[in-house]
Amino acid sequence: MCLRFEVSTQKTVEIQVPGINQHGDIRRVDAPSPVYERAQPIGIGHVVFFVEDLATMEAFYGEKLGFRASDRYVGKGVFMRAGKEGHHHDLFLLHVPNKPAGLNHVAFTVRDIHEVIGGGLAMNRRDWSTFIGPGRHPISSAYFWYVNSPLGGAFEYYTNDDYLTEAWQPRTLQHSLETFTEWAVEGGLDGTTRRQVVKQVG
Repeated sequence: MCLRFEVSTQKTVEIQVPGINQHGDIRRVDAPSPVYERAQPIGIGHVVFFVEDLATMEAFYGEKLGFRASDRYVGKGVFMRAGKEGHHHDLFLLHVPNKPAGLNHVAFTVRDIHEVIGGGLAMNRRDWSTFIGPGRHPISSAYFWYVNSPLGGAFEYYTNDDYLTEAWQPRTLQHSLETFTEWAVEGGLDGTTRRQVVKQVG
């Protein structure tokens, strides 16, 4: 694996994001929440790489490239953001014993939870199978849906991740089902019935 650097400018994307109504905080009046037929990603939000030497890779991205640690799983991974301030992570370095270095997944940001659902359902209707989702990551607060990629690994639609500043203190957590997913649907939702996909056994 190698890195390539290219000077670029991030474009501002103007999109309509309907508000969410919560107790004491009404953002949407006289209008229903949207239902999306598919996802239209805003951009690449983060990438996840398998790494063989987690400490060395964290030091490289931190000391040489200026990434900041947001959170860590003990001996398992580190979430890093490219700037002092920004979304929870632009990069996640993941260590799995006996797993060679390589790409785990690429994640695309979408506008809201409704677009995560619409995007996952659309992929299902086109026979692209779900890895896991929809669901929610408590470590970043993000809602997600992972789809198996024909290139190997997966890609992810996600939204609502935490936004961090220099005041944030990285947490160190044990990796577990509970710290990875607050909740998740195994196998996804069927694009036609909109109910959980039931895998046939035998």
